[in-house]
Amino acid sequence: MSRVIETSKAIIKDNVQILKHIEKFTLPRSILDSNSTIEYGTFIKVTYRRFMRLQPLVSRRVMVRDTYTNYIRCKYRYEPVGLKRSLTLDEPSISQSELKEQIYNSLQFIVQAVTYSENISSVTLRRDITLARQILKNLLTVEYEKLKGDSEKKWQYKENQPTNSNVIDFNIEFNHLKPFNSKLPKDKENKFVAIRSFDECLIYLNKTLKTIL
Repeated sequence: MSRVIETSKAIIKDNVQILKHIEKFTLPRSILDSNSTIEYGTFIKVTYRRFMRLQPLVSRRVMVRDTYTNYIRCKYRYEPVGLKRSLTLDEPSISQSELKEQIYNSLQFIVQAVTYSENISSVTLRRDITLARQILKNLLTVEYEKLKGDSEKKWQYKENQPTNSNVIDFNIEFNHLKPFNSKLPKDKENKFVAIRSFDECLIYLNKTLKTIL
């Protein structure tokens, strides 16, 4: 017999939590309008908060939730804007308005990935939710692997780390996307190649979806 718990904020049934109010997790698209009164700095703060509020919905596993938190924190606080993209795409840098749109679309993507789809009648929408969930799962798996076995957190790598070092900086300098001539141990070489391929595919996915995952 299933048990249902209802609060002012959510309905909890078995292992599913359905939120009643999603205003604290999403934003209206009008926030991107040129006549919007919200300044860029405020936009960054409100989107960051919403990404973080989604953390409990990403997974029931603590390890996955922690990986998600580290991923969002690194994207906002440490990752050089546009560097990862510029190392793969031979295109001009994006404008501030384009960056805002990418951040907004990324937030909508994560919201879609954690959406409960069982009661949705549209086959297309259910498929899109499932696909978004699988992409997010793979992204966080790779993020975990980037940290696995490294003694330093990804944002603690020394600046200007030589690209011939055995330390691969996957998240600040992205030297796995640059020419890399050092002879690595076999296990690190395999990890290097796999993550490089994943990040290159992710960059093209971001270009298609206008996101910044």
